[in-house]
Amino acid sequence: MTALVIFLRLVHIFGGVIWAGAAFFVGSVIAPMAEDDASVQQFMQKLNTRSRFHPYMGASATLTFLSGLILYWMISGFRAAFVTSGYGLTLTIGSLAGVIAWVLGFINQQPTGKRMKAIADEIAASGGPPQPKQIEEMKALADRLSKDGIISTILISIALIGMSISRYISF
Repeated sequence: MTALVIFLRLVHIFGGVIWAGAAFFVGSVIAPMAEDDASVQQFMQKLNTRSRFHPYMGASATLTFLSGLILYWMISGFRAAFVTSGYGLTLTIGSLAGVIAWVLGFINQQPTGKRMKAIADEIAASGGPPQPKQIEEMKALADRLSKDGIISTILISIALIGMSISRYISF
């Protein structure tokens, strides 16, 4: 049992570091620079359409989610007495924020990234410049990704805070 807990904690922590680190870096450094810098906008477009960024983030988020769910079950047994304790409530709030961020990623961010890639592929296949409609849709998709990224970063922050302080909250 101890080996399983250690393994799950390592998966959860490293997956969370990758997921949260990327969210914080993109949200606080790259995205603000992209607002007024065309070269950074091109980088963001390539990140979203020509890299493995979204699949890697999906994998790290899913590993974090699954390992966290198993650890939560092992700790709490989903008992009401645990959830209503200071430790349990704080951990539950953090966990729920992480779950919502994970769901948001798969419901909004993954399909948006895939659509951006499809448009980029259409543009590349045409051999010419992008059509005004394609540019407009890419901008709308980029705005959606940016807004979802902000929401996800806030949720991931709540998850990190909840998991970091939960052991020290008692009532």
